[in-house]
Amino acid sequence: GWNTLGVLQWRVDELDAATESYGRVLQLGRRSGDQGAIAAAIANMALVDIKRANFSRSEGMLRKAISVQHAIGDAESIADNYGNLGSLHLVRGEYELAEAMFRKSLALDEQRNHKAGIASNLGSLAIIHQRRDELGEAEALFHQALDIDVELGRKEEMATSYSRLGD
Repeated sequence: GWNTLGVLQWRVDELDAATESYGRVLQLGRRSGDQGAIAAAIANMALVDIKRANFSRSEGMLRKAISVQHAIGDAESIADNYGNLGSLHLVRGEYELAEAMFRKSLALDEQRNHKAGIASNLGSLAIIHQRRDELGEAEALFHQALDIDVELGRKEEMATSYSRLGD
């Protein structure tokens, strides 16, 4: 559907086209009353804004998407979007806020035993500790993430962890 098309457009930096595709999803979601589609479209539009460095707008959109996702009980998307908020705060250098968002995402991923999400959040938390010069904690978290990525066979993520461990 349009969301999938938008994701592909986003990946190749066709941001105007991605925004248009997500706008169609939003419009169709509103017409049909599909709250999940509405939340997904809003969250995806926020990711476009992050690529455009429009951080204030993207933060509000992510919070709106999370609110809708809470109302419909979509724990997976809530976890993803707390992680997206964490990444947004990390880019801004707001480490305490980033850590809080990654910890919320991690807790939800742990409740669902979503190992890929757990590994991703552990890696993100490690980056925060690394930037704070808390290198022992960063290394421990990178190793935890790496262990999960090895278990899951996630080669790209394994390479990222090995690279960060070398920093």
